[in-house]
Amino acid sequence: ALALRALDRHGGSAVAVGDADLQEGAVAATSTTGVEVGPAGGAAAAAAWERAADLDGTVVLVVPNSGFKTADVLRSHLMGQGV
Repeated sequence: ALALRALDRHGGSAVAVGDADLQEGAVAATSTTGVEVGPAGGAAAAAAWERAADLDGTVVLVVPNSGFKTADVLRSHLMGQGV
């Protein structure tokens, strides 16, 4: 609730992403940047890519975790896609 109030106060917005999208976001962000990104960072990346056409200038993503502890989740996701 605190984050949503801050977004509202400062004219920001939020984007909801599903599990598959955040997993794809984590995989794409990791392969693009070389930084191992976990699901929370994947959600940020997926939301940014979803809104890319509406964004102008530099976009900074906060990645609150690495993919180190969740590598099995992303590996399972990729295996499910035949990768």
